[in-house]
Amino acid sequence: MELRQLRYFVAVADRLSFTGAAQELGVAQSALSTQVARLEREVGTALLLRTSRTVRLTEAGEALRGRARRILDQVDDAREELAELGDARRGRLRVGLAQTASRTTDVLGILGRFHARHPLVEIVTVAEPSPVMAAAVLAGDLDVAVVGGGPQDLPPTLESLLLVEEEQVAAVPRDHPLAAQRSVTLADLLAAGPLVRFRGSSHLRREVDTALAAAGLVPAAGLEMALLEDVVRCVSHGLGVGIVPASTVAHIGDNAGPRPVVGVPLADAAPTHRISLVVHPEHASPVARAFLLSLR
Repeated sequence: MELRQLRYFVAVADRLSFTGAAQELGVAQSALSTQVARLEREVGTALLLRTSRTVRLTEAGEALRGRARRILDQVDDAREELAELGDARRGRLRVGLAQTASRTTDVLGILGRFHARHPLVEIVTVAEPSPVMAAAVLAGDLDVAVVGGGPQDLPPTLESLLLVEEEQVAAVPRDHPLAAQRSVTLADLLAAGPLVRFRGSSHLRREVDTALAAAGLVPAAGLEMALLEDVVRCVSHGLGVGIVPASTVAHIGDNAGPRPVVGVPLADAAPTHRISLVVHPEHASPVARAFLLSLR
């Protein structure tokens, strides 16, 4: 049983909503659901009764909520005391924000909650591509960074915490024939038009290129955009089709341009979108450690 599991469970129990709890915690709903399910397996009983519309606590869930809240309160108190001893209440937190990461996670909410608990800590942010951010953390030039990729995509010497894991989807106009399908193959997507891709060598681009190669597909030459939002805007303007994180379509699809854009699940092995927070275990300052503890 992990503290993170208890924190996630209490958030759901208080709001009776996985969606609301995920938004409050700044994590993906899928990650939240997975951790709560693991907690239920560990305690050997259902804690929540779920339907398509409602979430209710079981008798066991009611009993655990009170105990879990007391445990978490005690842990928070202990962290506050240790933070004072480690001089984590003052100082500077240097945070790297990869361009895709800051658009697809509630990183500003995470920083805001940390600032509320540590108002004397100066937070300095830098926005750069993920490889640059990871290298800066390795070199000790940044305390932490929110970067694209999961643990398997990052330097093994960095300590990482997975914040988001979601599938990428086919982005097509809402009035396109493919939009009415439950899923679409990569081959059918490429047959529908040129593929508008995310530029560069990011985790997102590598995932898409790997999926295409595994399917034996070579896309025709198409536009390459520096921003995920611009990929969706190109689709809206009829310049092709795209493959982007589901959250990107949900965020901008209705307002991308003349034609609303929707996301359709991919029938093939879908490329994923992962966002992680990384820190160097040997370089971490007391402030950086306090920041990491606030997320667990």
